Amino acid sequence: MPIANGPKEKELVISLFGNNKDQLTLQWGTHPSSDPYQFGIITQKGISKRTAAKKLVKSLNLDFSEVLGVGDTITDWDFIELCGYAGAMGNATGDLKRNVLKKKNSVIGGGVNENGLLDIFRHFEPIHY
Repeated sequence: MPIANGPKEKELVISLFGNNKDQLTLQWGTHPSSDPYQFGIITQKGISKRTAAKKLVKSLNLDFSEVLGVGDTITDWDFIELCGYAGAMGNATGDLKRNVLKKKNSVIGGGVNENGLLDIFRHFEPIHY
């Protein structure tokens, strides 16, 4: 996982990655606790949280309208946007929180150190998950 501190370092990582762009995917994410650093997520082409979520939902014979997606960085939006229910941790990036709150069934929980995931589960408690 490459880490970049600012645009120049990010461009350097991208240039080093360039020779493999046909086989690999590079996505960038941030986390509030590590600002201003950006983290590069390198995966094989076609592999992502979105792809994994689609396979999991299909294998469990579910519909995305029944699924709760939770995350803390904008890269998590890739799969959360598919879900009928959306949650963001209290320490999530602002851009993820904004996207999550645009969904009809959404909530922002407490931070990771505050058991925020439990807040999100409790919010949707009437739903059988």
